[in-house]
Amino acid sequence: MLNFSVNISMIFFFMSCSFYFYMYKYILLTLLSLEFISLSLIFNMYNLFIQMDSNIIMILYMMVFSICEGVLGLSLLVMYIRLDGEDMLDLMNLILW
Repeated sequence: MLNFSVNISMIFFFMSCSFYFYMYKYILLTLLSLEFISLSLIFNMYNLFIQMDSNIIMILYMMVFSICEGVLGLSLLVMYIRLDGEDMLDLMNLILW
């Protein structure tokens, strides 16, 4: 059963990485794929800690950091949408920042 969940989480990780590389035009889609990547890494860590009979408190720290990363990304996205009106990365000019 544990081997099956590791395989599923690895498939989930690679699918979210491919989604990140193919859907890079919009900021919201890249943030969503980064959240999926962090979620799959947390799931892998959980499976590893269950297998080793170790302390699971590190998963809590990882979840806190992924939540903070998500909130920071969404706040930057809202700020950029208010400034420019859309979230396309193709139209973003980094020289103006």
